[in-house]
Amino acid sequence: MSTKEELNINDSVSFMEMTRYFIPLLLSTASQALTYPLVGRIVTRGTTLGAGMGTIEYSVFAQAQTIMFLVGAIGAGLVVTGMVFAKSHRSMSEFTKLSLILGAIAILMQIAACIPPFDTLVIQKFLHLTEPDKIKITKQTLIFCTLMNFTFFVRNAPQVALLNSRRTHMISTSTIGRIIATWGLSNIFLKFGLIGYLNGIICMTIPVVMETVFLYIASRPEYRALAAISEDRSATWLKQLIFTLPLSLGGICMTASATILARFLNLAAGSSNAALAVAVHYIAWGIANPASAGANRTQAVFLTFANGRRDRWLQILKFSVIIGVILSLIPLIFFIPPVARAYFAGEQNLSPENIPMALKAMAVVIPMIPMRALLGFAEGDAAFIRKPIYVLFGQIAYVLSLILIEYWMLRTKLVPVHLMGVWGILLSTVISIFTIMIFVFINRRKNSNITDILACPAC
Repeated sequence: MSTKEELNINDSVSFMEMTRYFIPLLLSTASQALTYPLVGRIVTRGTTLGAGMGTIEYSVFAQAQTIMFLVGAIGAGLVVTGMVFAKSHRSMSEFTKLSLILGAIAILMQIAACIPPFDTLVIQKFLHLTEPDKIKITKQTLIFCTLMNFTFFVRNAPQVALLNSRRTHMISTSTIGRIIATWGLSNIFLKFGLIGYLNGIICMTIPVVMETVFLYIASRPEYRALAAISEDRSATWLKQLIFTLPLSLGGICMTASATILARFLNLAAGSSNAALAVAVHYIAWGIANPASAGANRTQAVFLTFANGRRDRWLQILKFSVIIGVILSLIPLIFFIPPVARAYFAGEQNLSPENIPMALKAMAVVIPMIPMRALLGFAEGDAAFIRKPIYVLFGQIAYVLSLILIEYWMLRTKLVPVHLMGVWGILLSTVISIFTIMIFVFINRRKNSNITDILACPAC
């Protein structure tokens, strides 16, 4: 090992250094979730289901999106895989090939969900959507979102190149541009009366394509630098696929949980305002989800800064906790009455008398944000010791817990419909964290022959 490599392993890392690396990742991840409230302004004003039914249209639109993300989750482990393997020109080419292959498979699955006999199974049986207009919204949302979903896979390669070179500021620049473009387009669409779910899809897709083009241009220096690195001929796309599979299967489990949750919420629709309660869940979750999803990027922080030593492990754990708590403070602004009225009633078209329902749901969602930061920490720890299977175990535990918790709430009716989803997500996340950390701890106890149990056996 060279002196430079020894310094990279043993030097200390400051909280500010991790923060500088983390913030662009936070912005990048949050943008995916942040665009939904912006697009929601367009969809909630739709009239496909009738005048004044835009909120329900948004609920159906959101459930169709869960199917899209479910099939797209086959690539959930690609970014982590790229950070591990795509460090030469050949390995990056193999990684790009893998991303495109999985992207094509995802698109075919997305289209298949709209044609017989799969449409009946997915939409009517699984999502429990039986009204013709709702089925139409679901199918058209899936079909017209294929371009956006495939673009996410195309975007993986330049993102990984920038992550590995620590030029995350370029990722944040593209993200800010995407958010601004989405905000600007949504305002233009509203100004010209372009409302409803189809216009919402257009408003989402154009900025994603623009962002991907920018990332490819920004990552050109990284691609040129990769050409000078000695080739790693062992990192074939098949080898990378094998590493990706446990992470992707875990991603599928996590994404499937959103679809499973949607089904439980629809089954709970036993009162006249149950459909409204489901919509309230998605509106409230749409506010907290940007911070929640961003907090989970502590996984990348762990993979970048961990060195197998106990002090560094504790530094990253402390960072994850602090970041989670700070991010959880952001949604509190929506509890200010003027802000609540302006957003829920003005932007999301929710009746003023139903705003307290959304605020109660948000009160349960907010603790989820620091939990997601800890979940990212645990997942990064497992990936660092080359045990992605532990991430899969944690995510399986999440899904099973969610099913049991939602089933209990559905049977007992002790929890209102608009709170069923958020409570299930929170409790299942806690169980997932403990599952992953227990497996990692046992692995280190089994393989470590040194005093520091937190040292990485794979280093």
